[in-house]
Amino acid sequence: MKLKLTLLFCLAGMIARGQVDTTNANAVKLAKDSLTYFWVGRACPAFMNTEYKYGFKIKCVGCILTKKISKNNNRVERKIDKVYGKNWFQNNRKYFAQ
Repeated sequence: MKLKLTLLFCLAGMIARGQVDTTNANAVKLAKDSLTYFWVGRACPAFMNTEYKYGFKIKCVGCILTKKISKNNNRVERKIDKVYGKNWFQNNRKYFAQ
């Protein structure tokens, strides 16, 4: 019985982890676009779950900023700033790393 309950709680946690914070209407708006910001740098910090809290993902891609990555990141920043306010992403970027 205990094993079944443990498995049930683990499964519920795995399902809940992929959910968007429905209390944050802005996160729900952004989640519909499946936005991913590519973090470029030598070190890849551990990021908070921005997908759940804010509606977008952050993914580390190494230390070379390509034109394709730059174009994607600019598009993602524009969409995020459109929802949360001007320069929101740049002003809050430092808080995403844990």
